[in-house]
Amino acid sequence: MSNFRFRSDLALDFKELEDADGKLHFKISQRRQVRIETLVLEKERFGKKPGTYTSLAFEGLALETLREDLAEVLAEELETMIGALAIRDLNRILVCGLGNPDLSCDAIGPLLADELLVSAHIPEEDRQQERMRAVALLIPRVRAQTGMETIELLLGTIERFQPDLVIAVDALASRSLGRVGHVIQLTDAGMQPGSGVGNHTRELTRSSLGVPLICIGIPTVVDVSTVAYDVLEMVENHFAKHLEDEWNEMLSAHLLGEFGRLEEADGRQLLREILTPAGMNMIVMDKSIDLEVKELASIVSRALNQVLLAY
Repeated sequence: MSNFRFRSDLALDFKELEDADGKLHFKISQRRQVRIETLVLEKERFGKKPGTYTSLAFEGLALETLREDLAEVLAEELETMIGALAIRDLNRILVCGLGNPDLSCDAIGPLLADELLVSAHIPEEDRQQERMRAVALLIPRVRAQTGMETIELLLGTIERFQPDLVIAVDALASRSLGRVGHVIQLTDAGMQPGSGVGNHTRELTRSSLGVPLICIGIPTVVDVSTVAYDVLEMVENHFAKHLEDEWNEMLSAHLLGEFGRLEEADGRQLLREILTPAGMNMIVMDKSIDLEVKELASIVSRALNQVLLAY
């Protein structure tokens, strides 16, 4: 099943698949309460474009100290990625908040309007006096609402605004239940809005936009086949914990039948093949997604404000 593609937008989701044969190398560090994993792809793998993928992993957002740490680390990593682009004069920045504001799990991008500080409307003389860059925000909504592709609206705005850098923010899909709402990904490789949930649109990349691009994404949904596989894996781990070193493939097969003999990729593919024709491979989200999305949008806005506005 080498042609199998997970429903995922996260580079981190493919870590377990290739670490064993040494084809993927993540640089891992810990900064305050945030785990940072960076992957540099030299060529396309699993549908991921070449580029740098930095993932910030964190626990729940209940503690204010964690939210502050996350905003600080995100700002630091964003500044690092911008610096690596070697933009000669970074004066005009366009932030693009992708997504559907009417759907909680897809509203991270549009919610930037609540806290992102924009300055492009301020006269240039005043901005220079206050040492501010020109920051603008575009919220293109989704094709079903506008009748236009995101890239069409974005290209028109780029032609008019002439930014030195575009930063796109969007909700993502993950193949891991544990990463939903617990990872922020930064990449300079671009993104394809809606691809994680099967909505195929034109990709956003530096070459397609003609402008340096950084994408910030946060996983907010998984499909039912992912949930089913993760639950079966938890059941297996529960028994393995009690049996300690005695657990092996034969015991897995005894507990889960032929399914227990399958490799992870094959098991996930089988569940998807069973559920999809029955119309049951739905996209699902956490019951508290409304609050989580607001907190995450606030964290991203604070990081962007810290890095972009003043120079």
